[in-house]
Amino acid sequence: MDSKALADSGKRLALERGSKARSGPTQVVCYDPIELAALTEALTITGQTELPGSIFPVVHGTLDGFPVSVLRIPFGDKPALLRSVIGAMARAVRPSQVVSIGTCMALGKELAVGDAVLNISAFHEGLTVGLGTGLAREFSASAPHAMHLRTVTSLTTSVFVEGDECPVRAAAVRQGADVIEMEDHHLALMAGEMGFGITSLRVVTDHGDMALH
Repeated sequence: MDSKALADSGKRLALERGSKARSGPTQVVCYDPIELAALTEALTITGQTELPGSIFPVVHGTLDGFPVSVLRIPFGDKPALLRSVIGAMARAVRPSQVVSIGTCMALGKELAVGDAVLNISAFHEGLTVGLGTGLAREFSASAPHAMHLRTVTSLTTSVFVEGDECPVRAAAVRQGADVIEMEDHHLALMAGEMGFGITSLRVVTDHGDMALH
């Protein structure tokens, strides 16, 4: 499964979540232009909101009549900026749920390139935070029949990881993480601070080869 396919499945998840939301829209966040294009293509766009510190606006729209917003936040290598933009988004949109659509590096061969995963916890600088698992059933039901969704744990890093000898990779292995990514720990902390739910869906792109990422 590639980023566009995962984004397409994420759109269905956002719609499912939007139908059950008690208040506030579903906010989808993504990290690369392919994901952004796939997500916004499905929306009936109604407007956009500029955010302080972000070159990308929140794109507002509807998906089968339900309110959904999309924001690209490619700031994993700048954690302070990432948190600032997430905070600005939360204040502007007041989402009930944030669905993160992204990619990750797998640490073990049991995860293959193209596998889709649901991240349930993220470790960063000595602290592990949990992410939402309440939407796993909805996502599995909305995903293509050939896709198996596996739950994983991650290490969140602000540096790009390549090769078996990278210290970040070694730290992730010691921590027992399944994957490495750059955003989930910060998203989970902001979710706790600002009162929105968080679900992180990712697709494995590589095992440490940045040329494949």
